[in-house]
Amino acid sequence: MVVLDTNIVIERVKNDELIQENVTEITILEFPPILKYQKFYGKIYYLMRKDLELALKI
Repeated sequence: MVVLDTNIVIERVKNDELIQENVTEITILEFPPILKYQKFYGKIYYLMRKDLELALKI
């Protein structure tokens, strides 16, 4: 599973490129236009509380 960082998503949208990789809800919050981008075919992954707690631990 490939998950793109927001900066990569922004560059691909600017360049009008296809996006088949996945993103997280963080990218949606940081760059809402991805929701209406016609060439986005990936999935959106939503974080679970346990994921957030683990990230804070790390």
